[in-house]
Amino acid sequence: MVKTKRDFLSALKAFLVITVLTGMVYVFGVLGISQLCFPDQVNGRFQETGYGLMSTAVGQMDYRMDHLWGRPVDYQTIEQDGKIYVYGSLANDAYGSEETIQKQESLKAWIKENSLADSQTVPAELYTSSASGIDPEISLDCAMYQIPRLEQTTRIDARTLETIFKDHSSNVLANGPQEKTVNVIEVNLAIDDLIQFAD
Repeated sequence: MVKTKRDFLSALKAFLVITVLTGMVYVFGVLGISQLCFPDQVNGRFQETGYGLMSTAVGQMDYRMDHLWGRPVDYQTIEQDGKIYVYGSLANDAYGSEETIQKQESLKAWIKENSLADSQTVPAELYTSSASGIDPEISLDCAMYQIPRLEQTTRIDARTLETIFKDHSSNVLANGPQEKTVNVIEVNLAIDDLIQFAD
């Protein structure tokens, strides 16, 4: 009986220590380090813009001719306690279905018709969504593909556009060598600023 009680107390102590270490110290430690080193990413990279409060970490549907086009977005929103929460669709949500392929082909044809870069192949990322469905970035090559259209519609020269792309780009490790990606929302906000300044 005494041994059973002692074993129970030992197990209870071990349970409490592990719970505190993994459930509190670890969780709040990681949160604290994240807030200290990566505050923008942890808090959703929100910023006040001419369109209101916006997150540059979530892709936006924007097919205006004078804006950089990003990947098609596929997410849902729910409202709870007066706040709107965004979450991406499943990566395999009807992917490869006939309906999805038709949508992609239709968007691909529209992009080719309106891109003013007829001699080039339309980059696949412009008509296929990412695994998360809310990717706010495209490759630098995909952004460069859109320069002829942006030059004509924004009246911003190619060199300036390239500078904007590079100012809002970062390196990601994608199956080998690092690839530069461009944040579409940040680029479009920068283009808006230049157009307004020119006006």
